[in-house]
Amino acid sequence: MTTMARPTGRTAAAHESLYEPVDAHEITPPNAHDWPGDASGGFASGSSARLASQDNLSGDAPAFAAARREARLLAVLGWTMIAGILSQKFSLLLTSQTPLQLVLCIEYLAFAWLAWQGKVHINALSLMLTMAFLVFATLANLFTRPAFTSIVYVYAVYLPFALRVRLSPGGYMRYLDMFQVMALFTCLWVMLDWGFQFLGWPMPNVEHHLIEFFRYFNFNYIQPLEWGSRWYKPNAFFYLEVSFVAQTIATALIFEICLFRRMSHISVYAVSLLATFSGTGMSLVLLCLPAMVAYLRPKLIAVTLALAPITVVTALGIGLIDNAMQRTQEFDREGSSGNQRFMGQVEAVRSAFEADSRDVIFGIGAGQILQNGKVVWNPITKVTVEYGIFVCAIYLAMIAQALFGKRKPFIVGYALLMQFLLLNGGFLVPVIVFTIFMLSGVIEIASPGRELVPVSPAPWSARQR
Repeated sequence: MTTMARPTGRTAAAHESLYEPVDAHEITPPNAHDWPGDASGGFASGSSARLASQDNLSGDAPAFAAARREARLLAVLGWTMIAGILSQKFSLLLTSQTPLQLVLCIEYLAFAWLAWQGKVHINALSLMLTMAFLVFATLANLFTRPAFTSIVYVYAVYLPFALRVRLSPGGYMRYLDMFQVMALFTCLWVMLDWGFQFLGWPMPNVEHHLIEFFRYFNFNYIQPLEWGSRWYKPNAFFYLEVSFVAQTIATALIFEICLFRRMSHISVYAVSLLATFSGTGMSLVLLCLPAMVAYLRPKLIAVTLALAPITVVTALGIGLIDNAMQRTQEFDREGSSGNQRFMGQVEAVRSAFEADSRDVIFGIGAGQILQNGKVVWNPITKVTVEYGIFVCAIYLAMIAQALFGKRKPFIVGYALLMQFLLLNGGFLVPVIVFTIFMLSGVIEIASPGRELVPVSPAPWSARQR
């Protein structure tokens, strides 16, 4: 099997000094001589023509045209991802208890356009798993306590999982780099939030400019470092709460260490993550450490261990260690964040299944778990309790099949899976599902000879002419 070419020159020397050679199944940062565009990726919008290397493609018109088409596709995907994530506080209030997050509208409009252009495919296995999940979830809902609004919302959030968009390996790396740039923008807002506080000014927040009808609710927009503190955790203007900020930065940090390997970016992400004072982002990095080690050379591990004492001293100096120790005491305290995210899950499942043995198979009904406001339900718990263990097994298979695939970096799927299943109460929070879907779930890396079932045999826009 042939591996992709490695970066050359000083960039390659820097990479090889710290990192193990990447396996043939992994994606490496694209080389300017192998893929259109530069090795660092970047936005594929107004300068899409420059993504094609004139040295390589000037004499190859089909390759140049393919590069231009992929550049336009990357522009749509990238800006859809960024707009969806940064619009997470925006919603339309359908009922007094049902806000429709704007990200769903952005997602459906973008993929309707891509389907019109013939850029979307249906993956047969994904379609089978998605439809199996939705059908059996509907049946479980009918056999228990029918809740029309909840099951329709499930369909709206998860139907796109049957779709796939095909990118080249280099194109996928440039697409991930768009997320990295958005994360840098988030880091800038984290620093601005602290700057405003040091000046004695309130942190700016987008919800201050939204009327209630357009505001997504049920999240803690502003959180003090601890009860009674005059300092608040930064929520980076656009984000629902600091845990979303921290997980975005932590995900970017993991991608940077394993895939892009730019020390300046790693430093910015690491410092900004510490500045969020959020346990969920740091927990994500810790959960991913076993998978990250496989991407590193022993030399980098040694450098990291050497810097560890400096990191610990810095964390002690800014009070981060004390804050973390206080958070560890929350696991046994009912109503605390730690208890809600972890210990409360086990107790809730046990209580639900002890009430009626039929609930183990069919669940207690869609939306019924929301009646317990003391627990932040993660997707596994919510699906198991509301729809039963059989539907939960199909659901997990659907998510895993979407996140992991041939030629996708394992670390991408692993980091997103840890974030989604263990750290978020995100089964029906559209922006959380949207994030894992856009970063990995919808992407299919190009494979010579692989047959896909197209949404249409030709772009709809072409067939209308």
